[in-house]
Amino acid sequence: MPSILLVEDNDNNRDMLMRRLQRKGFDILTAIDGQQGVEKAQSDQPDLILMDMGLPILDGWEATRQIKSNKNTMEIPIIGLSAHAMLADRKKAIEAGCCDYDTKPVDLDRLIKIISKNITINPSVQNQNNTAKKTDSSFKLNNCSNNVVMLVVDDDSACLNLISRFLENEDCEIVLTRDGNEAWELLRSNKYEFDVAILDRKMPGLDGIQILQKMKQSNKLSSIPVIFQTGLINVDDIRDGMQEGAYYYLTKPYERRSLISIVEAAVSESHRKKQLLLDMKNVSSSNSSITSLNGHMVFHKVEEIPNIACALANICPDPEKIVSGLSELLINAVEHGNLEISYYEKKNFLMENTLLDEIQKRLQLDEFCERKVNVFWEKDEQEIRFIIKDEGKGFSPNKYLELDPNRATDPHGRGIAMAKMLSFTDIEFLGCGNHVIATIRI
Repeated sequence: MPSILLVEDNDNNRDMLMRRLQRKGFDILTAIDGQQGVEKAQSDQPDLILMDMGLPILDGWEATRQIKSNKNTMEIPIIGLSAHAMLADRKKAIEAGCCDYDTKPVDLDRLIKIISKNITINPSVQNQNNTAKKTDSSFKLNNCSNNVVMLVVDDDSACLNLISRFLENEDCEIVLTRDGNEAWELLRSNKYEFDVAILDRKMPGLDGIQILQKMKQSNKLSSIPVIFQTGLINVDDIRDGMQEGAYYYLTKPYERRSLISIVEAAVSESHRKKQLLLDMKNVSSSNSSITSLNGHMVFHKVEEIPNIACALANICPDPEKIVSGLSELLINAVEHGNLEISYYEKKNFLMENTLLDEIQKRLQLDEFCERKVNVFWEKDEQEIRFIIKDEGKGFSPNKYLELDPNRATDPHGRGIAMAKMLSFTDIEFLGCGNHVIATIRI
């Protein structure tokens, strides 16, 4: 579908126009100032740009001039948007490089005609768009698995159509319904084995929370990750959903990239947990189980974590409950500890599907290549303690010990809180945050 970069600093105007254009079948990218608009034009190569002229940091006229002076973006048509209807303003926009001009408030029918007249998908842009789509598709294939089966429930047909369009080139099967009761029947049936469910909060029949509650009461369905769609972030709604077991959220309207990254995060985490359980059974049946009450081991790479987590979990009374949380703390020690990948860096790497490449790159750097993670365990009659020490500069862990509704739409950031909530009696970070003690009371 044609892609449009909407550069608009007013949140309400941007969100409203984004939704309206998405319903017309456009793939919408957004930027909130002129400088970001210039950068996204270069990185995302949209088919057309809608440029508000009165922007902060870099105004629309200068942003347009910079886009038009760059050989990689100069062919992208730009439509200027402004509240000023004077002929001189239109002339100024055209002189800056806009191919057309429209006034605010936007008349959608008029704007669509202007877009239709000017949008062209030239070969170079089309090729880059195709490459981007292939990248997104491999992103799903590599990180989730083939043939992801997804249930999407929303009483708004436009939202269902939008999700279908966003995922049309992905390797997944999408089952759509507008009714909560029908969704529950689909979940209960043996017709599909769903990998993820995207639910709306309010729907005819059963609402999203009621479906989630029923899923959590079912052995068959309780492990399926649920993604809730919400309007503008409602902290109370998100907190309620988290308490029921929904840890992933999409705030409407959302971009295609956001949808893909959240789906990938939810499905990958679910598959990771399932694989850990399988690995743990293999460890239990082999000679690699740990039998000592106290011990110490050292590791370096993320790839080593599953075997270590499985072996250590097997010294616990309920290993299936422990293994995922233990794995999460070990991953944190490598990624955020030794490799010093910040929260916001990881978010961007996940959105761009470059996290694994970044990890491998940092492991080769002189600064990080010698760093190790030390793991100690101690078991007595009252409790089991896992002590994990990395060699990084540390981080501020306190805000990650609890699920935060304000981070619910990010593709990561839940692991430590979920480990504390589901796997351990207590988690305590010491020093600068590179020393953690996870305790299980027996």
